[in-house]
Amino acid sequence: MSIRLPKNLMIAMAAISFDATLYLPGQQAVANEILDLPPQAKSLLLRDMQDHIYNLDDIMAALSEGNFNEAAKIATIRMTKGHKSWEKMASKGKTIEEIMAKQKSIMGLTQAEIRKKLHGQKGQISVSQFAPEEFIEMGNGFHDAAKKFATDAFKAHIPPKVEDYQKAFENIQQMTSMCRACHDTWDLK
Repeated sequence: MSIRLPKNLMIAMAAISFDATLYLPGQQAVANEILDLPPQAKSLLLRDMQDHIYNLDDIMAALSEGNFNEAAKIATIRMTKGHKSWEKMASKGKTIEEIMAKQKSIMGLTQAEIRKKLHGQKGQISVSQFAPEEFIEMGNGFHDAAKKFATDAFKAHIPPKVEDYQKAFENIQQMTSMCRACHDTWDLK
């Protein structure tokens, strides 16, 4: 049995997952760590976060149409570790299979090795060049959650079943919980 959820319901569910931090009367906001980045890295980070919101919206739109394969491709190319490299490969006509093969080639590498392999071009800047390790690990948590979403979405039934949607929302919630945790921990200077 296939279930196609209305697009408005999917969007509402996504909005709920982007739960804003609320403080009850008498509660004090906890001071966050300050993330001080050079202007170019700060701009890159802000653009990446905005792109990830757009990517999540595109994923929700694909899921609302029952197109788990498209949702998985969006996450694989635009949200996993090294996404700028994957986006560049896609723009040059590389297939999802070629991109996934390249992704496998960086599995098990340290952050410094990944940075050198994917961002080693002279003059190219990466947020991870300047951010503290704790921040990088939170970012990696987001990218790992996106990879888990993509892996599970590629395995979804055609047509998708209820359990496919449940797994998709669990994985999306893991991504958004990483966003929330990071925003609850860091303030960009």
